Amino acid sequence: MSEESTREAGNSPTLGENQPVNALPLRVSVVNSVRPNPDQVSAAFLQACADSEESLRGRDLFKSAQSLIVFNHIVVTRVQHKGSQHWAEIQIDELASLAGTKADVHKRSERQRWSLNRRDNTSWELTPLRDTIYLPLPVAVRVLAHELAQLTEDSPDPASRTQEKAELARVLNALLEK
Repeated sequence: MSEESTREAGNSPTLGENQPVNALPLRVSVVNSVRPNPDQVSAAFLQACADSEESLRGRDLFKSAQSLIVFNHIVVTRVQHKGSQHWAEIQIDELASLAGTKADVHKRSERQRWSLNRRDNTSWELTPLRDTIYLPLPVAVRVLAHELAQLTEDSPDPASRTQEKAELARVLNALLEK
């Protein structure tokens, strides 16, 4: 896989044939501006990421229909308005991902194009890639630590879900070393 790849909103990879059904509602960021600039888009996205922390607590992330991407840096490089098409070009530095039962620690930079749709005269909706939850590093550490604690507490049998616990511990270790 290349260090940089380009994906457009809506063209996200599938998780496989046995896709889980534990999906969160699609997270949309609201940008309050007549004509949003990159800083406004970035601020709205980061706020939506922070707001998603509570909705992730108590969810079994290994059974989620959505991939989880942990990032440490995001830059909105450009906001484009052409006719009826509007989008934001994003550069995101990923640290790890969790898709289905597989956790992957990686460091890569991706370019993506996310759609901007007008809500009304003074606001827009920024829609990241479908089937993906984005978490900044500090939020991800809290969510994953909570998930690991939950898996440990909920298991009457210490050997149950051992692989998932090991994957979470491995990812948390890598993230905390950053």
